[in-house]
Amino acid sequence: MRDAISAYRASAIAINAEIDRTKNFVVDDFTVRSINDRLFQVERVFLGDPRTSGDKWFRHVIFTPSSNNTYFGLPFPALQTALNAKDYSEALFISQRLAQIINQAAVYLGGIKRGF
Repeated sequence: MRDAISAYRASAIAINAEIDRTKNFVVDDFTVRSINDRLFQVERVFLGDPRTSGDKWFRHVIFTPSSNNTYFGLPFPALQTALNAKDYSEALFISQRLAQIINQAAVYLGGIKRGF
């Protein structure tokens, strides 16, 4: 999962640099639209099913509101649920699936759309 997070971080840095380059120049509408679409729609990549999100109502795989405290959130909720239940095979599956999702988000944010 660390490699996936590193790839996502690199994509985020790259798109920030792309945005910075457009600030000082007149750019075509296609470039602006491309950046905007990637920023707007990359969030959809992080929507999972109940197994990968840990909840049937909240589908975000990275962050979900806590069921115990509405002012607190849970990072990687499905992974935490599996670890708390000591279901290590499920935790391994979830961590591998999260790595795939984060890699997909990195690819999407980088502008290469595959399988979306």
